[in-house]
Amino acid sequence: MKEQQLEVDRYLATQARSVREKLIPEIPQYVVGAWRVMNPLKKKANENKVITDVAKQMKLNEDLLRRWVAYLEEKPESGAVKSERPYLDGWRELKKQQDANVDLTDDKAALATVTAVGDTLRQQAESVLPQRAALLQHFGEEVAFIAETDRATVAPGIIPLGNLFDDASGSLLSTALVSDVFKATAKEGNLGIARVAQGWGHQTSIAAGISFNFRSLGSDDAKHGDVVNDGWDVSGGISTTGKRARANLPRTEQGIGIHANALITFDLEEIRRAGLIPADRPLTFRVDRAGLNDDAFGSGSVHLAVIVSKTPSEKSEFDAILIASVNGQPAKVEENDSTYYFTGELSPPLRGDGKFAEFEIKLPLDARYLTLVATGAGKAGEENSISSDHAVFSGARLEYEPTRSSGVPPESVAANLPAAGETPVLRDALLYSELFSDKGVLAIPSKDISSYLTGEPATQLASLNKTRDERKQAADAIKVLMAHAVSDGQGADMPVYLAGDPRKKGPLAPRSFPAILRNGDSTPFKSSGSGRLELARAIASPDNPLTARVFVNRIWAGHFGAGLVRTPSNFGTLGERPTHPELLDWLAARFIESGWSMKALHREIMLSATYRLRSSSSESSKTQATDPDNHLLWRMNRRRLEVEPWRDSVLAVVGNLDRAMGGPSSNLSNGNNRRRTLYGFVSRHQLDDLLRLFDFPDPNITAGQRTVTTVPLQQLFVLNSEFMVAQSRAFAARLTSEASTDDLRVHRAYELLFNRSPSPSELELGLEFLTASKSDGTKLTVLEQYALALLGSNEFAFVD
Repeated sequence: MKEQQLEVDRYLATQARSVREKLIPEIPQYVVGAWRVMNPLKKKANENKVITDVAKQMKLNEDLLRRWVAYLEEKPESGAVKSERPYLDGWRELKKQQDANVDLTDDKAALATVTAVGDTLRQQAESVLPQRAALLQHFGEEVAFIAETDRATVAPGIIPLGNLFDDASGSLLSTALVSDVFKATAKEGNLGIARVAQGWGHQTSIAAGISFNFRSLGSDDAKHGDVVNDGWDVSGGISTTGKRARANLPRTEQGIGIHANALITFDLEEIRRAGLIPADRPLTFRVDRAGLNDDAFGSGSVHLAVIVSKTPSEKSEFDAILIASVNGQPAKVEENDSTYYFTGELSPPLRGDGKFAEFEIKLPLDARYLTLVATGAGKAGEENSISSDHAVFSGARLEYEPTRSSGVPPESVAANLPAAGETPVLRDALLYSELFSDKGVLAIPSKDISSYLTGEPATQLASLNKTRDERKQAADAIKVLMAHAVSDGQGADMPVYLAGDPRKKGPLAPRSFPAILRNGDSTPFKSSGSGRLELARAIASPDNPLTARVFVNRIWAGHFGAGLVRTPSNFGTLGERPTHPELLDWLAARFIESGWSMKALHREIMLSATYRLRSSSSESSKTQATDPDNHLLWRMNRRRLEVEPWRDSVLAVVGNLDRAMGGPSSNLSNGNNRRRTLYGFVSRHQLDDLLRLFDFPDPNITAGQRTVTTVPLQQLFVLNSEFMVAQSRAFAARLTSEASTDDLRVHRAYELLFNRSPSPSELELGLEFLTASKSDGTKLTVLEQYALALLGSNEFAFVD
């Protein structure tokens, strides 16, 4: 029941965002409601009670009305109070003209004016809706609630890591980069942050499955302060000029402050996903100056380490650490008892002497985690091992070569973020944020949105609520009086039920292998248990050739598209006869002789001359007429890739395939899902659209083989789906980065997709399209359209 309630809450949370825009017509009513609450004479009463009474009288949501009152009063907690808000000019003028001694709560003229003000605001809200996608991408949803000094302009290809500290996991990288809250603290659950630890003693986990001992760097259980953005602590900003400075500095430099003993681990994979950075795009980690902040000049010491790691290949493989550096110098790492540690001579600690270390680390493509560590470097016997160790990484950032799909705001957008004043685009972004963000005045609580849902969402919610109520009733009816347990008892032979009627018992049927599969021989098992073990041994026995034949036939079908017996689940009289009975028997015998080795069976088949035949044959038309369906295997069957290898091939060739092994399944409908299709989530209740469209078998039943269909919807998916559009863009970006001319790009595309060079006519056609065609101004450039056409070609989808 609790799981179902959680499901209901999740569904309401996902629907709440769409409901906010449905509240636009109610804006005038909320403005009038706020007017009634804020009338000067009402101030003598308790405001909370007045809000409750007005909301009840006008049938408004009380939580929203409370937000509207704070917003129209321009209280500090209501949002961007320093913005110009020209859309509230009418409201301000109305408040300015009001006589504090006159109660206008029910004055018709005043109410008409207030309604007009609300209607103007409604029109403003409607006008920004068409721009919402661009506004969210360039400014972020919370722009109205970020101080002007915390709105950053970041060059393409630069990811200041401190900018991620005020954004939740799952946010867009572009949204995170334009907000840069001074002294924001890092927490697990922030965008791209896998781990934050302080005062761990000597040993701690730096990432999932990776344990590290920092004893050699002087770590202990002392801790002070948080990991913060652009400051050495929440007390002051970063200064690394090498001159003494005060502690309570304002923001002066971009970077990260880590007061020892502390560490932070960034998840590079999540950062890539959030920014749509292609998997093959190299990243570089840079720090301009690392050491003690200038406010600690003349005292203290600190060790600063950077560790680059990946998910271990296996538990028994200790290959997680890729690169390590201490105080700007390379460091060796070894493993003992499943724990990594620094070994060899380490560089001396950094001191408050105005000297700083520099980090520049090229991150391998398989790098998953980036860990920054600060330890106190205290000596044994010191009273305080973290005294004056105000450690900072000034300019800590990731860099990469930007592409159009990188998710970083372009320079044209950065121009809309001036140091002073507001542009019309920024005003629209502020208005959208104030109205529709999670902190906005139309952010109705999830629990109150059910009355706004119609159609399918309302039906879905009703179904979820019904299931929850049914489970609650069932849970309430359960009375557990004892603990139940299952144990394996003694097996017993069961009688035959005559005509299937358990009331009409025939003779006992001893536990044995079915006689029909043993030429009528049915020797009872000699078992003291249930007989399942003996049955399993009989099924996989060399004396039972049917099992080997069925297995070999399935393997053969996997390689040739059809089995030697074309009804893989029916070897009986109603099934098809084998096309090559002697071959089937020979392979089954070889399979048993090899110890039932599938690897040996695959090798046997794939090294055969039959497997190496081409699908296009020079055989005579007589052969074609004699065996048009190729039952006798005089050529290879031309086969279309199944959906899993086809999708993986698309991701691999464009450079987006995530080759990580293991982990939970994930929805293939997620546009950021770059994992192998093997890890796609398969629901028996609602199969993913991609899988269903490309002949994935029904997961509710056993399927001996897949059907192969060719329908228009498949090609429409290839040409129009968001997935294919995103891959065509990534492929075009790869071609652009790897080839400098159209001629070379066409050649490179054919090499990657088809493992061959284009023919003269194909090259001519490609060059003609790239030079003569023009972008239609909608979705794709000419090169992206060309990439999409090649990705959707038959040659890419079929194996000859």
